[in-house]
Amino acid sequence: MIDLSKLRDIARNDPDLYNILIQEPAQMTEQEFLNKFSLLWNLSKKGAQK
Repeated sequence: MIDLSKLRDIARNDPDLYNILIQEPAQMTEQEFLNKFSLLWNLSKKGAQK
């Protein structure tokens, strides 16, 4: 099981990540959630490196 509280802390400063976390997680499978989150997380890390 994923720890949503840790993910919320990570996403607090990133509106795109936060929007995923506050959407109804029940509408997605855990795998869909992780795929979307990791995609945006990786994009945000790349953006921060520029």
